[in-house]
Amino acid sequence: MTSKQGKSFDAYVQFNADKRGFEFLFDNSKQNQQQSQSSQMPQDIQKTFRGKELTEDQRDSLREGKQCMWMD
Repeated sequence: MTSKQGKSFDAYVQFNADKRGFEFLFDNSKQNQQQSQSSQMPQDIQKTFRGKELTEDQRDSLREGKQCMWMD
C-alpha cells in the first residue's frame, strides 16, 4: 500500500466488528519476537495464595498454565 506521504508499507486489512469498520494490522515481527521470548521466561510463582501454602506440584502446574487443584 502507499501512505498519504507516498511511502510504501505492508499491512493486513481486517474488519473490526466491534468498531464496525476496517483497520490496518502492521507486521511488527521484531515486536512479536520480543514478546514470544519474554513469554518463554520462567515465571516466579509465590509460595502462598490467600493464606494457603502451595505445594511444589501446584506451583509447577501454575507455571505450565494448568489449573491448580485445592485439597482441603
